[in-house]
Amino acid sequence: MNYTGPGGFNVDVNDSFLHSIGSFFAVLVAPLGFGSWQAGATLIPGFLAKEVIVSSMAIIYASDEAGLVNIIQSLFHTIISIFVYDFHLAIYTMFIYSSNHSQRNIFT
Repeated sequence: MNYTGPGGFNVDVNDSFLHSIGSFFAVLVAPLGFGSWQAGATLIPGFLAKEVIVSSMAIIYASDEAGLVNIIQSLFHTIISIFVYDFHLAIYTMFIYSSNHSQRNIFT
């Protein structure tokens, strides 16, 4: 999704589907203090596993470990913003799981 977009394959990351989806989620999480499209895009794999968030950021930013530390520090200015981001993922995951679980019980 990084380099695939409405214009086809090998598009600039800012013209990709990942950018579009991340921008949608960025609007939703902007009140929490992390409204970049990259932070929004990491919510997608972050739903599956929290440890995937860091590797997703490394792929999105095309960065090595040292560069990624600087990028994350620039996105999340305080330790509180990191906890809020992680807390948001935990609540989001529990909400999705519980809504899917309750729907299965209704229809089975």
